[in-house]
Amino acid sequence: MSKSLTPLKVRRTPEQDRSKATVEAIHCAAASLFGSRGTEAVSMTAIAEAAGMTKAALYRYFDNKQSLIYSMASEMFKENRQRLIKTLSENPTSARDKLKEALLEYCELHREEPFRIRLFCAIHTDPRISELEISESKRNAEIWADYVLKTQPQLDKKKLRRHLFLMMELVDGLTRVVLSSSKPESSLLVSDFVDSFLEGLTE
Repeated sequence: MSKSLTPLKVRRTPEQDRSKATVEAIHCAAASLFGSRGTEAVSMTAIAEAAGMTKAALYRYFDNKQSLIYSMASEMFKENRQRLIKTLSENPTSARDKLKEALLEYCELHREEPFRIRLFCAIHTDPRISELEISESKRNAEIWADYVLKTQPQLDKKKLRRHLFLMMELVDGLTRVVLSSSKPESSLLVSDFVDSFLEGLTE
């Protein structure tokens, strides 16, 4: 019988501005190193040095690198959700076109910030962080479903949510393909991806 996994957590939850700034500095340092080297090759010592602190000071905030990755993933998911909500509030258009717009923006963000794709690779190797990612996909699928249903309330809600959840879970694969493609081809890939999930569901 396998042992239950110990939950990942931040040692110190930042409440004061100084602590928040320290955690942000740690995140920024780790993001830069992860983006250039990948998560596996980067040590906590290297992250501490890049953040301008001692290793002991870093460990006052995070038990280990996985705890740091969990913290960074949580912040990334929060930022992604805020970006999604902002995108949905701007320039109303069809759900299909808006989804294509949002996913293309999402993929291009990973081109601009390489640490994101590295972080996702690390997320999928740890069941504790992967569980957080799945929960976030469900949440984003609900946001998308609500957007679609505002203009097409006749749709099968459960089926729509299932399709959107599966889409959210497969976006990482789409992103990796888009990053290896030219921008014109990226637009076509995103368009085909969305159409394959929404075919027969939306107008």
